[in-house]
Amino acid sequence: MNAPTALDDLAGRAAGLAYSDLAEPTVRQVELLVTDLVGAAIAGARRCELTRYADKAASTRQARMLVSGDRWGEAGVAAFVNGCACVALELDDGLVGGGHAGAHVIPAALAAAQREHRCGAELIAAVVAGYEVAARLFRAYRLRYPAHPHGHLGAVGGAVAVARLTGTSPSAAARVASTLPILSTWSACFEGVSARNAVVGLANLVAITAADLADAGFVGATGALEEAFGQIAGEPRDADALGGDVDPARLAVHDAVTKHLSVAGPLHCAVEAARQVARPGRIIEVRVETVAGNVKFAGQPRPNSLSSRFSLPYAVAAALCKDPARVRSFDHDPEVAALAARVRVVAAPDLEEHHPGTHAARVTVVGPDGEDTALVTEPKGGPARPATEAELAAKFAALVPGAAPVHERLTSLRDVEDCATLIDGAL
Repeated sequence: MNAPTALDDLAGRAAGLAYSDLAEPTVRQVELLVTDLVGAAIAGARRCELTRYADKAASTRQARMLVSGDRWGEAGVAAFVNGCACVALELDDGLVGGGHAGAHVIPAALAAAQREHRCGAELIAAVVAGYEVAARLFRAYRLRYPAHPHGHLGAVGGAVAVARLTGTSPSAAARVASTLPILSTWSACFEGVSARNAVVGLANLVAITAADLADAGFVGATGALEEAFGQIAGEPRDADALGGDVDPARLAVHDAVTKHLSVAGPLHCAVEAARQVARPGRIIEVRVETVAGNVKFAGQPRPNSLSSRFSLPYAVAAALCKDPARVRSFDHDPEVAALAARVRVVAAPDLEEHHPGTHAARVTVVGPDGEDTALVTEPKGGPARPATEAELAAKFAALVPGAAPVHERLTSLRDVEDCATLIDGAL
């Protein structure tokens, strides 16, 4: 094997953290993140294409697919299905600074933990390792539009999490995963095609497969990641992101942003601002001022419920017409689409200057008698405005009604003796 790389070193250090190294707030954070993502996945798995696929793919009882009924499959298949499901409603967590760790790490780690009959504490340590690697990779590279953050860097973190659970070399698994990136683009989001969800499913399948390939002796390339994301699909952003200590007191799981709105993360500030303005009986125009990176969401949606979740005009219009706390409020509705046609999105240099690295948004609603404006600079659910445990519990209950015992088991993950029983009773 070639000389160790910064990724090799990071993977080894992250996977080397023992459960006993983790402070109580970190353990609790992982329990809440796993619970939150499982709830999002169970709700997302109700989509008909996922249930039909799960029917075809059901096989050996290695890992549970989070669709209704008692459907199990090989670990890679379960990771694929659950990865698709967790992003189907845009309720998976994000990261401060961009990227998605949870959707790429947790489904793969959960499937591996079930296959290997690992305990909850071991799953927690694996998720911590996977988040750490994924988050640092997202910091290390800036993607070049129209490259999308799903399918690649996060899968490397997923592979490290799986390796942590299977006893495979984490650096070897990371190298294999970094040799097998899936390059996704924003067009699938804006068109609202359901194959977009399969990108995350495939990333979780890559995570499982990469660890299994490494265990079998397959060797990954040392330069693949840098070529793919430092040259082709992006550029280096933070040269030091992969280095430095993996400090148990400052871990990437604490940079997670949980979602309380069923829309793309960059739209949350605008949706929250829209809810704060006074709404006149007749809306003449709506102006959304935001950071330059959000202008790509300015288009009107296609007439489907995934595209509407990636349209800033539609999301703001839905917030003005409906209760944005309800998942179905962002499904496509012709009346909301008519209002969305009167929403104008522009870049605001002052927001870029004073709130760098955020998705800050200022929304102005114009009516016959004047206008009202609201500004939101940080979304609910991030480190600056964390969701409470009660709020996360309410979200889970809304997504998975009647599953209080499973919620209790998930939020007590550290005490679970065998992760194969973790979801029993939820489906």
